[in-house]
Amino acid sequence: MRVPPGAGLRLGRQRVGPLLGALRRAAPLLGGRYIWPRRMYIHPPGRMPAARVAERRRRSRRPSPRAEGVPEAPSTAFPGPRGASRAMACRPGVDPSILIHRDPRAWEELLGWRCVEAFLEEARFLGVRDLDGLVDYSVSSPSAMRLVLAGVRFSGRRGREWEGYLRGRLGMGARMRFPKVEAGVRRDDVWIQISPAYMLLPFDETKRTWQRMAHTLLKHLKDVPTSHNPHSYISLVFPEELRALASRGYVWAASMRSRDRYNDALAEWLYWLDNVRMPHIDVAMGKFTPRSSLDTIVLKRRIVERQFDGRIGAPILPSNRGQHV
Repeated sequence: MRVPPGAGLRLGRQRVGPLLGALRRAAPLLGGRYIWPRRMYIHPPGRMPAARVAERRRRSRRPSPRAEGVPEAPSTAFPGPRGASRAMACRPGVDPSILIHRDPRAWEELLGWRCVEAFLEEARFLGVRDLDGLVDYSVSSPSAMRLVLAGVRFSGRRGREWEGYLRGRLGMGARMRFPKVEAGVRRDDVWIQISPAYMLLPFDETKRTWQRMAHTLLKHLKDVPTSHNPHSYISLVFPEELRALASRGYVWAASMRSRDRYNDALAEWLYWLDNVRMPHIDVAMGKFTPRSSLDTIVLKRRIVERQFDGRIGAPILPSNRGQHV
């Protein structure tokens, strides 16, 4: 038999209904609230069970604007705290290495304003007020961005890669596939197979990987300052002998072999130290800055691939690292 709320329920000779009614009336005086019929006790403020808090947040979450047919809009269209990061998921068009790419225009065009608004909302507690300030903070403290962006939701083709980055998973290989030429030089003593984008993870958590895959760099660095202006520090201590390789071109440096592997990651370091930008993002933006006449091959290949609607600068995954056409 179903008993409506407030009705007396006989358990033996006791009437429970009046007692529950008294608890309901006394709840405001006790500083809590009474929930009927799901819960039969009072939740003091701030002590609601975590499972119930998560359930309430899930039910109150707004549906995706894309699912409702609403066009993309800034976070002001969805009022409430941290609206850009929680009300809608951003759809980045580039990998997380853009966080060490000092070019606000690339952030606008490749991330999109939905992501930019979400990033600014999350970084507001740091005193960041505009995109230029966000870019400067990100480049100067790359490993801190994982904590800053912890509340942002990602979707789309690159969404899984960004979600993995927030969980501490990030590929260490080069992001740029440089064209290959006959370098005629072999340097087995040079071993840098880690991209500058790997600085997005704290050095303390990835120290063994740096020692194994970039020990040439660690000969001159006590550690990699991933959270405090790494570009200025690494520019001062980066081996001059390796910096001189850039004078012959980034393509030539990438074509140089070390233990039967190409040096795409080394070429990325040389380009990033010279421009504070990632080469594959500059190629996508049409801003690649050649260091020698040999580097114009990159620009010519970009023109050809545009004619065939192809892509350049795809990340070199562990499955195809070292395999180049």
